[in-house]
Amino acid sequence: MSNKYGIPEKDERDIRARDGKCVYCRKEMVAPRDSARRKDWATIEHLNRLPPWDNPHTVAICCGSCNSSRRDTELLAWFKMRYCTASNINTKTVSAPVREYVGYIEDFLNRQNWIFAKTMPETPHYYVVRDSLPDDDKKRFDALDE
Repeated sequence: MSNKYGIPEKDERDIRARDGKCVYCRKEMVAPRDSARRKDWATIEHLNRLPPWDNPHTVAICCGSCNSSRRDTELLAWFKMRYCTASNINTKTVSAPVREYVGYIEDFLNRQNWIFAKTMPETPHYYVVRDSLPDDDKKRFDALDE
């Protein structure tokens, strides 16, 4: 059986066991609906903020306060927002799964041969061609679609 995001029950149990405290602010949490204080609920957090939602490698458990604050903000951008700066939430203070995720993203971005897209001159942007990725990165890239 899976939860509403499609995460298998065993994977969710393992993630909840791993993340006993909020992965961001490190406070103790309570099971959802065990308390009237939603800010303390142990909620599912999608580190990548984009689908697929059922990838256990991009899911963590955080408190309702942090989840509500972040919403769909990009992780590194959220660390610069007032909520995080006031609470000392940053890449050095978060839990290991978040640090690993951030490290992977930074490493991935720094290793790529970015190509400038000339198709929309009014909106300059760069992209990476999947087929030009090393095999290890292709596997991780493809895992995001699973």
